[in-house]
Amino acid sequence: MTIASPCIDVCKMSEDKTVCIGCYRSLSEITNWSRLTDTEKIRVIAAAQERRTTLECQDTNPMNKLRIVSFLPAATEMAYALGLGDQLVGVSHECDFP
Repeated sequence: MTIASPCIDVCKMSEDKTVCIGCYRSLSEITNWSRLTDTEKIRVIAAAQERRTTLECQDTNPMNKLRIVSFLPAATEMAYALGLGDQLVGVSHECDFP
């Protein structure tokens, strides 16, 4: 049996450069994945899941959890102007910009 890589193609290291924020594996775990036994891969996946839980609990930045629903076109434009377009998850039928 072959254990599939937990990579989800979101390859970006955490701010402290210790783990990938996509799969929560360390750089050494990522680079050595193909050489690991199935038992070792299962251990890596378990450790990555634990890291994910720990790191998500430590995330106290409210901007990482911000979700915006805009009911006014002007508010939608302001959200984009403030760089919050990624947090905009819903707009009214009148919002046609950007």
